[in-house]
Amino acid sequence: MRPVSGSFEWRSILDAIKRWYYDLPLVTRSIFTACVVWWLVGLLLGGPGWLPAQCMSPTRVVRHFEVWRLVTSLFTHANILHLALNMWAFTSMAGDLEALEALMGSAHTAGAAAALAGVGAAVHIAAAYALTITYISRYAASTCAVGLSGLIFGLIVVEVAASGATQRSLFGLVMVPAPIYPWALLLLWQLLVPGASFLGHASGIIAGQLWVTGHLTALSLPRSAVVWVETSPTARFVSSAHRFVPWPGTALPYSMADLRPVGSSAASSGGPSWWQSLGWTSTSSNNSAGATSGGNAGGYALPWANATSTGAFAQLFGGNSGPAPNAAAQGSSYAQPPP
Repeated sequence: MRPVSGSFEWRSILDAIKRWYYDLPLVTRSIFTACVVWWLVGLLLGGPGWLPAQCMSPTRVVRHFEVWRLVTSLFTHANILHLALNMWAFTSMAGDLEALEALMGSAHTAGAAAALAGVGAAVHIAAAYALTITYISRYAASTCAVGLSGLIFGLIVVEVAASGATQRSLFGLVMVPAPIYPWALLLLWQLLVPGASFLGHASGIIAGQLWVTGHLTALSLPRSAVVWVETSPTARFVSSAHRFVPWPGTALPYSMADLRPVGSSAASSGGPSWWQSLGWTSTSSNNSAGATSGGNAGGYALPWANATSTGAFAQLFGGNSGPAPNAAAQGSSYAQPPP
């Protein structure tokens, strides 16, 4: 019996990695790629000043208007271990994020991620200056944080809200109530990695909470933008990309606050939700065929408007609802003082 050659083993491993990579949803794959590529750029072209020039430093952003840090700090990582931990955390969410993309579509998911990142950065800066001004932490505004984990914590909040679960497992150690799971995870991770940016992670959680409670409505992609991405020839390079998820239904809510599994207690308990207070109506299983086919994706009950819905939904999305244009734990942010 001939032994398997080393080259064949490596080819099999590379093929498995390639399949795993291309099976990631478009938004997840794009963010993953940006982090890896940006780390390679820093490794090959950056010098000792690379991290201080890219990190989230509230003082540098506010006083020197170095606004690029709001973006570069997300994709910059302190070292290969930091990158590996964050990418493991991010891609281990791929199944859940894929479910979110199936519910929201890739365009809306990308918009949500951008909103979470932007609001998280704003909260980070405001909190850092508040801690500095009140002398609670005199150097909070001058710390330097990098990494994707703030956004990851925000996405965890969104996923927990969408799942409708009442409890979540904390690293398999203990079950905790779902609403406090992100905060429990934050505290546990801070104990495991004391050098992580507590403020950066907490800011991500706060941004996620604002999203799922509907307070970031103005930052969500409007219906017209989603339709343009999916139908415009100019944006065809996006809509035709591998694993792009089209807009799945007749109407989408602006946040994940009311995405609950069908039949869950979370879906049936309590009074009117925020989208109902706006005058939106939800589809049910006995609505029209078009609403039914798009109104229950992935086992989730969505507050989509039916074909005759009017009110605030029509105003917010720029017209009456209609058929969709197409019918589809954690890394750390290391805090360090700048030189």
